[in-house]
Amino acid sequence: MVGNFSNDGIDTFDPDKQYIGIRLQQGVPLLDRDWNELEDIRRHYERTLRRSYIGTGAPDADGWTVGAAEADDDVVIGRGRALVAGFDVANPGDVLFSEQGERVTVPGARAGRATDVVELWLVVSQQRIDGTVDADLLNRQDVNIETCVRDRLEWEVVAVVEGDPHDGDAMLLARITRRPGVRRIPAADIRDARRTDLNLATTMDRLLALGDRIDALDDRLEQVQETIESWETWEMSVTASPASLDMLGTTTLTVTLRQRNGVPVRGARLAVSSSWGVLSTTTSSTGQDGTATIMLTGSYPEVPLRPGDLGVLRNVTRKVDLARSTDRQTIQFESIALEPAELAVMSRYTPPSDLIELATDVPLVFGNSPPTYARTATVKVDATESGGSVVRATGSVQVTFGQWVRDWVLTKLRDVQVSVQVEARIADALRRNLSEQTQSLDVDTVARRELPLVYQAVADTTNVALKSTLFDNPELDDEELHGSGAIAQVIAQEATAAIGAAANRAIDSQVALFRDDPTIPEFDGARAAEARFQLTQTSAQLTAGLTQSHRQLFGLPRRGV
Repeated sequence: MVGNFSNDGIDTFDPDKQYIGIRLQQGVPLLDRDWNELEDIRRHYERTLRRSYIGTGAPDADGWTVGAAEADDDVVIGRGRALVAGFDVANPGDVLFSEQGERVTVPGARAGRATDVVELWLVVSQQRIDGTVDADLLNRQDVNIETCVRDRLEWEVVAVVEGDPHDGDAMLLARITRRPGVRRIPAADIRDARRTDLNLATTMDRLLALGDRIDALDDRLEQVQETIESWETWEMSVTASPASLDMLGTTTLTVTLRQRNGVPVRGARLAVSSSWGVLSTTTSSTGQDGTATIMLTGSYPEVPLRPGDLGVLRNVTRKVDLARSTDRQTIQFESIALEPAELAVMSRYTPPSDLIELATDVPLVFGNSPPTYARTATVKVDATESGGSVVRATGSVQVTFGQWVRDWVLTKLRDVQVSVQVEARIADALRRNLSEQTQSLDVDTVARRELPLVYQAVADTTNVALKSTLFDNPELDDEELHGSGAIAQVIAQEATAAIGAAANRAIDSQVALFRDDPTIPEFDGARAAEARFQLTQTSAQLTAGLTQSHRQLFGLPRRGV
């Protein structure tokens, strides 16, 4: 044991007794253990104060740093001070890890691991020093005897593999990632683990700065609260009149903006959007009465709406409305007749997707029916102050548009097909060319003369049927018909295709009748097949020519549209 003490060198200090000092009595021996217990009490309470109420860490960001070194398996331990377990530990200068403590290098990655982590701990301990270590304690300058020994604080930085934390009085300085084969430790692989700024003055500065920021935030919050309280609540209503109408129709949207007390909000900016249809404007503002009106037209938004077409579209939808039943649920499509200019404008705003695959959907019988489907447009309105960006009120309304155009086209297509009666014409042509003397069919004459005459009559009848079916004035000239737009062209072409199919069915049926008639022995199976082939080929050519003619004629632009 270093030092010569009474009580066999056993310290008498017991922290559980909670002594805070000693009192020396008169006329008694002065014992070393009393003196030393007084010192132990002082140290205990000072260390407890620092450890329990201040903690472990460095007083600034520069104390006890761990940095990269210019040597393999080594790092630099930076100078500085730190509190560790209540002790004030000082490093007077930068030192390599390998030059302190046990004079070893930083361990590398363990075998079989892609990376490994090594922790560096600052460990403190106490060492008792006598004259054999420090000759100044021998007091050779006067009494020439060792009177008191000293307790010295020792420190070292030790490397510990992560997962095996250091026990005892220590502070974690850093974690180092070790990689197999990489001996020079880069700065990027050193992660600082210190607690820094453990300094009352620094903490007070930060608290004062934080207090200033809190005061500024409080002031700003009061300003925001005052601004919010100064705002008057707006109430918005959005209505559509009518809220349910037909495609291509226009409804009036009315936006009403009031303050909570009912006073109109004047000059508010309105941002308007719709999920479908075409709006007359996407921005507006409220008038003196706190209202604004916007128009919504039920046409496809992909097609720009011309302002000059609105009046024409209103006329069209008015005629559709007049064709509705008294209960407003169904439409008598066959009674709707238009002007060529109206059909041309309507064609402009009808998407091609509404005019495909018509033949399979043609109704077998006429009758009143509702539109096949409807489209719902959701209109949303946001209101802000003039020149402001904060939305003060929001409203919305839904408008339903009945999609009636395809149903109307199908009805008109069926009407044209019925008017032509191509089956009867084909049957008459074939019977006229059945010789009573030879009991044989003059196929060449039918193909060269009769079928072209039938198709010419069909073309004329189709034009007449189109005029009488589609338009108010069935006496209009061909130029008016051919300039009435894509819908009329589609009806003419689809009718021609259907007529061609009907003609082929009529040829098949009549040829089969001739073949099976016992009074016509010369018209056997082979001749019937040959006749059928020749006549259907001619019919197909005539149908194609008529379709191409419609495409060309209806493709001419209408004057003034």
